[in-house]
Amino acid sequence: LDVAMKSNIRTLIHAINEKMNTTVILTTHDMGDVDALCKRIVIIDKGQMLYDNDIDHLRKFFGAYRTLKVRLKGDMSEKVKEVEKALEAMDVSVSSDDEWISVLVNKEKCGVLDVLSTIQKEHKVTDMQLQEISTEEVIKKIYTEGV
Repeated sequence: LDVAMKSNIRTLIHAINEKMNTTVILTTHDMGDVDALCKRIVIIDKGQMLYDNDIDHLRKFFGAYRTLKVRLKGDMSEKVKEVEKALEAMDVSVSSDDEWISVLVNKEKCGVLDVLSTIQKEHKVTDMQLQEISTEEVIKKIYTEGV
């Protein structure tokens, strides 16, 4: 669906839920839909229910996690391996896309500023963002590490 149609469908689902006081069961892999529409989430893997509770509880459960996104000067595809190596002693998860290197940090185990400082020792950071853990990252952690 294009962006406008997706928004219309989300509005329609929300309206049905509100006006008819009915539950709508949404099966999706689109975490944008989950964030926009769901108060409760059920996660099922291979026929086993992994999680059944409200979405706010899910976010609080992983509330210590932050995603530090950095943009570095130079070719990002080369830089990500260097950042992974620099951060291998820290308990973090590193991923990347064409523009950003994302570092998932559990601030109870490692400070975000420590991660940023380590990166800055070897690379010129041209931009950065700090985000709370996304619903997508929470669900990925549940599938890979369990609840």
